[in-house]
Amino acid sequence: MSIRPTQASTFAFVQQGMIDNYAKLVDAQAQVSSGKRILRPSDDPVGASQALNLRTRVDGLERFLDAIGGGTRELDTAASVLQDAGGLIAEGRSVVLEALNGSTSPADRLVLATKLREIKAQLLTQANSAVGGRYLFAGTEQRADPFRTSDVHGAARVSYAGNQDQQELLVGSDLKMAIGIPGGEIFAAQEFQGVRFEGLTGASLGATANQGRGPVTLFVRHDTSTLSLNAGGAGIVLAAGGANDNVIGTHALTLDPVAGTATLGAGPARPLPSVGSPNYSNFALTNDQGDLVHLDLSAWGGTATTGTVVGTGSMSLDRSAWTPVDLVSTDVELVDATTNTVLHVDVTGIHRSGDELVSFEGTVNIFDALESIAATLENQAGLSTSEQDTRVRLLFGEIDRNHDNVVAALSTVGSRSARLKDLEEHYADAGIELQTQLSRIEDADYSQVVLDMMRAEQTLQATQSLGSRLMQTSLLNFLR
Repeated sequence: MSIRPTQASTFAFVQQGMIDNYAKLVDAQAQVSSGKRILRPSDDPVGASQALNLRTRVDGLERFLDAIGGGTRELDTAASVLQDAGGLIAEGRSVVLEALNGSTSPADRLVLATKLREIKAQLLTQANSAVGGRYLFAGTEQRADPFRTSDVHGAARVSYAGNQDQQELLVGSDLKMAIGIPGGEIFAAQEFQGVRFEGLTGASLGATANQGRGPVTLFVRHDTSTLSLNAGGAGIVLAAGGANDNVIGTHALTLDPVAGTATLGAGPARPLPSVGSPNYSNFALTNDQGDLVHLDLSAWGGTATTGTVVGTGSMSLDRSAWTPVDLVSTDVELVDATTNTVLHVDVTGIHRSGDELVSFEGTVNIFDALESIAATLENQAGLSTSEQDTRVRLLFGEIDRNHDNVVAALSTVGSRSARLKDLEEHYADAGIELQTQLSRIEDADYSQVVLDMMRAEQTLQATQSLGSRLMQTSLLNFLR
C-alpha cells in the first residue's frame, strides 16, 4: 500500500519551509541593519549574559565620568576664584605697606582706607562664590552665604557660617574624593598663636588663659580726674571738671612760668599758652604716651606749681558691663557674652583711657584684618601717627597668614583637579577597552552576515519556486 501526500500536508510543508527561510532572512537583515550579532538573549544566552555585564560596567564608568566632569569644573572654578583672591590679598598688603610709609599724609591714608574696603568687598564676593547653586567654600552647609557681616560693638565683623565638612564625590565603586575646602580653613583659619595688646592704654595680658578669636576691643574709659597742687597752683582747676581728660592713675604735674613750660609726668616740657589766649582757659597738656589733662589757668597767679593729677577709670569688652581699673590687679577677668570672649587683663600699667585693640593672633580672618586697618587709617579715634602705625603692624601679620592659607588651598585644589583628570583619563581608557570587548561579543561579522542573508534569500526564493510547482498538483496526479 503506497502512501500519498495530501494537498493539506503539501501546503503545510511548503508553508513551514517558507516561514523558516523568511525568519532566517529577517534575522540576517536585522543583523545587517543593526550591526549586532545578538538581537535577543536567545540568539546567544552566554554572549547575552556577558554583554549585559559589560554594559553594566560601561554605564557605571559613564556615571563616574559624569561625576568627575562636574567635580573638575567645580575645582577649576574654585582654583580661579582662589587665584583672584590671592591677588587681592597681595594688593591689600601693598596698600598697607604704602600706608606705613612715613611720608603718607592723613588725606592719603583716607584714600588707602577706601581702597582696603574695596578689596575687602571683592574678597567677600569671592569667598561667597557659587557654582550651579552650590557655594564653593561653605563646606556642606548650603543654606546661605558662608561669610556674613554683622555689627559687633560698633565694628563691622565677618563670621564664617559654613561648616568644616568637605564636599565629596563618589568617583569609583569604593572611591570618594573631596572637591571642596571649607572656607573657614581658607579665609578664616583658626591657628591661635597668643594674645597681643597694641599698648595704647598700658593694659597687658593677665596670667590666666583666655578665650576668643579675631580682633577684639578693650574699652578703657576715663571716669574722673582730681588735682592736688602746692600753694603755687592756687587758681588752677580742671577744665570742664576733667570730663575731657584721659589720664588714669597718678601723674606728676609741673608748671614753670620762668621757662614758660608745663610737664605731665615724665613727658616732654610743653609751652604754656599766653595769658588771655583762648587756650589759657583750656590748656591741653599731654605727654609722650598720649596721656592728656585739660587745665583752666584763668585764675592762676603764674607762680611755679607742682602737684599731681589723679584719674580713675573702668574697662569693658562690650560697653555694657564695666569693671573699675584699680591699678593693682594683675589678672582681671572680662567677659563678652556676645562674642564668647574671655580676656584676662593686667591693669597695673594702665595710664590712660582709649580703645585698646587686642588681637587673638592667628585667628583674625582676612576681612576683619582689612576692616580694622582701614578703620585705623581713617583715625576716628584721633590716634597719633605712631599709634596708628602700631595698630596697623599688630594686624599686618594676619594678612600674610591668610594669604599663605589661600595659596595652600589653591595648591590643594590644583592637585585634586589633576587627580580627577588622571582618573578621568583612566576611566576613558577602561571604557574603550570595555566597548571593545562588548563589540567582540555583540557586533556582527558583516561579510558573514551578508553571505547568510544572500543564502537565506536564495533559499527562500527556491522554496517559493518549489512550492508553486507543488501547489499546481491536482486530484488526477494521485489517480493511477
